[in-house]
Amino acid sequence: SAAASTASAAPQPTMRRSSERTLAAAESVARHVRWVWQVAGEFGRYAAVDLAVAGGRLGVGALALVGHSVIAVAAGCSAAAVALLAVVGPRARCTADVLWAGQEDLRPGRLVREALPYVVSGIASTSYAQLPGVVVGLRSSVLAGALYTGATRLTQPTELVPSSIAAVLLPRLVQSAQRRRAIQTVQLVLAVGAAVAIGLVIVLAGPVASRLLHLDWPAVRPILIILVAGLPLRYANYQLVSFAVAQHRIRARMHATVLVAALTAAALWLIAPHGRRPARTV
Repeated sequence: SAAASTASAAPQPTMRRSSERTLAAAESVARHVRWVWQVAGEFGRYAAVDLAVAGGRLGVGALALVGHSVIAVAAGCSAAAVALLAVVGPRARCTADVLWAGQEDLRPGRLVREALPYVVSGIASTSYAQLPGVVVGLRSSVLAGALYTGATRLTQPTELVPSSIAAVLLPRLVQSAQRRRAIQTVQLVLAVGAAVAIGLVIVLAGPVASRLLHLDWPAVRPILIILVAGLPLRYANYQLVSFAVAQHRIRARMHATVLVAALTAAALWLIAPHGRRPARTV
């Protein structure tokens, strides 16, 4: 009987991972499809996708609390994924049909060529955003990697602010070529101002937040201050990316992102083992 129970429990972690990956894939598809509403200027629908994703995650969490089983979580993830795609997909298709009525459909080969710069840029930007903690852990120590990663958990979520500013103003950059310089100035001022304000809040709330994340505040404080000091540059970078996209300089953006990712990886690999405090050094 013990062997039978072990055998029945073995597939459960696999089932849970598969269902969570299915939901994550559906969320990714929904977030990529919603760009048609950004182009159409329908920012209410654009933002509603995030609300739908959050609602799905909350529903899955509630099922996990009530059901107390892997099957409940798997069922919740699958239901949330199907509901998200069923709601977002057809509505986005209707908007696209209105926007590009009468135009010929993109052939698969052309679609791949036009989408490739976006895909490569996304992979490269994700790499240099997530790479430091891993490299510090590999080249220095697990503790240093944990401190660096913990500090980034306090700053990275705030990057939703500059990405939202860029997303909201991108259609205006495309549609208003004469006012593009003024819009770009407003974007940069908003982004840098938000970075300064949010950075102050992070530093002031750091002791409480580090306690919630079970981090040693004296150890993580210098790393957090360095990361906060770099927020204005990171926030401004989001706006520079939108400037490039608005002027159809997609390949230039891809080349710059890949270059930054390569330089980041090389610098991290060389720097991480050195210094008395490797996490601060990085």
